Amino acid sequence: MANKTYEIRKDGALLFTVQGARCVVDGMGVRVYDDEGDVVFNGDHSHSAVKEPVRPVEPATE
Repeated sequence: MANKTYEIRKDGALLFTVQGARCVVDGMGVRVYDDEGDVVFNGDHSHSAVKEPVRPVEPATE
């Protein structure tokens, strides 16, 4: 399973990014797991994890 980049946010503000294979949101909060099933981020209900969008490459300006 390929790793994806997740943006970890708290109250809408970006805290950091983390690499993980999958993200789970449930009654316990937010968790991001690596491809071996280990937890790489464990947050509570004030956190959110957003799969980082692929940002378009901006053309070079001369």
